[in-house]
Amino acid sequence: MDVNTHSRNTSADRGRARLDGYTIHLLKLDGTVATVGKKRRDGTAKLTVEVRDRTGERKIPVKLARNPRSAEFARAVGEMKAELLRNRRDGRLS
Repeated sequence: MDVNTHSRNTSADRGRARLDGYTIHLLKLDGTVATVGKKRRDGTAKLTVEVRDRTGERKIPVKLARNPRSAEFARAVGEMKAELLRNRRDGRLS
């Protein structure tokens, strides 16, 4: 389920997220939450991934952030999720 918390216009570009606010993506299978922040001046957007009780952040290119259904976006979220879960098993804090 995709939720855009600021924009009420849903007919503009259905396959792509607008980066004028925050976009939240809820992954159905395991409850992982991926949040894409506003576009920054340096051409990136902040990706925040929350899994269980852990949270991680990473800058990603705007092109990647605008297409949350792409394989590259899924790969970025998966890498962050794996890192968060690995840190939890090792007993390290992030």
